Amino acid sequence: MKQFFYVVFLLLIVFSNLHAQQALSIVPEPVTLKTGGGFFELDSKTQLLVDGNNPELKRLAGIFASWIAPATGFQLKVVSHPARSAKTIRLLLVQSLQDVKSEEGYTLVVTANAITLSASKPSGLFYGLQTLRQLLPSSAEQATKQNTRWTIPAVSITDYPRFPWRGLLLDVSRHFFS
Repeated sequence: MKQFFYVVFLLLIVFSNLHAQQALSIVPEPVTLKTGGGFFELDSKTQLLVDGNNPELKRLAGIFASWIAPATGFQLKVVSHPARSAKTIRLLLVQSLQDVKSEEGYTLVVTANAITLSASKPSGLFYGLQTLRQLLPSSAEQATKQNTRWTIPAVSITDYPRFPWRGLLLDVSRHFFS
């Protein structure tokens, strides 16, 4: 009888670990995260779509393209008007976003054909791009071209800082002040 309980206990541990490994890990944890079915596959024809009149959006799109270029080998184009059949990563500045309570907040929606990142300020787009970067396979951080499928899971994320300030904690027992 004891062996039966041990076997059941071990099976519970194994299956709980399998379930935990499938969950998305984003740091810091977003306010809301809803997973969908499928994924967006990044390829050499993917375009970064921005409003043509905003240089800050072009700069942020260029930063994202430079982050992923070494590992993917893709030189993503920053465009104002997408090609008809191209997959797009769209960066939008929207004055009022529902459910976003901060200037640094954003919404990120990933579907099979497009990624839409919306924020009210460029700082929100920057943090959204950091989240998008975490959704890529870990090999995206390599400095050399990697042979892998560049997939991003279909998700809907809303995030904003919980507190209106950023802080720093110094442990007073390790940092002495005079």
